[in-house]
Amino acid sequence: MSAENLAKISPKQNVNQVSVAGKIDRFDVHEGKHYTEVIIPAADEYSNPGRVKVVSTRPLGTVGQPVTIDCSIRGYVHTFPITRGQRAGQQGREVKTWFVPVGDIS
Repeated sequence: MSAENLAKISPKQNVNQVSVAGKIDRFDVHEGKHYTEVIIPAADEYSNPGRVKVVSTRPLGTVGQPVTIDCSIRGYVHTFPITRGQRAGQQGREVKTWFVPVGDIS
C-alpha cells in the first residue's frame, strides 16, 4: 500500500477498516451471531446498489434503518471440487468476505 493511500485512512481507522454506510435490508440470527445485510448506495445513477454482510454479536438495527458502522474486513478462501463441465475434476475457489464492527469479537 502506498503512502498516498495510507493518508486517505481517517485518523480513527486502521488498515483493513472501513465505514459501511447504508440501509439495513434484512438480517438473520444463527448460533448467537447476527448476520445483517446492508444495501450501500450505488456509485452513480447507472449502477446497482451494492450489498455487504456485517456479522456481529448483537443486533445492528431494524429493517429499513439507515446505519453507519465502522468495521474491520474479514474473509477466507473457500475451495470446492468442480463436478461438471470442462473444468470437472479441478478445484474451484471463491473468496468469502464480510465485515465485523470494530471492537466486536465475531
